[in-house]
Amino acid sequence: MITFELLITSDEFDIYDDNVDVEISLDGDVYYATFFTLTNIKSLFKKNRNTGECRSGLYLWASDMILVETLSKDVIQHTVEDLITSGELYIACSKQEKGSKELIQGQSSMIK
Repeated sequence: MITFELLITSDEFDIYDDNVDVEISLDGDVYYATFFTLTNIKSLFKKNRNTGECRSGLYLWASDMILVETLSKDVIQHTVEDLITSGELYIACSKQEKGSKELIQGQSSMIK
C-alpha cells in the first residue's frame, strides 16, 4: 500500500504558488521530496532578489525538488504514482533512514 502525506506548515496554502513537503510510504520505507509549482519558483526568485538570498536571486536550489503544475492532491498523487511506475521515485526522492523522523509542526493531510 502507498500512503502520501502532505506536510503543510502554512495556513495560507496556495496550490498554484507554493511548495509542500511530501512524505511517501512505500513497502515499509519512507521517501520524501518537496513539490514546487513553476509559479512558486518565479516567486522565490523575486523574493530572493529583494532579500539578497541566493546571491540576490542569481540561483535557486532545493534537494529532492519536484516541479508540478499545481499542488492539488490529484496532481501529487498521479506524480508519485508515475514516479513509482517508472522507477524514478528512488532517484527523485530521498529515503528517510529508519528512526530519523523529524517532527514537523503544522497541519497534515493524508492521501490514501
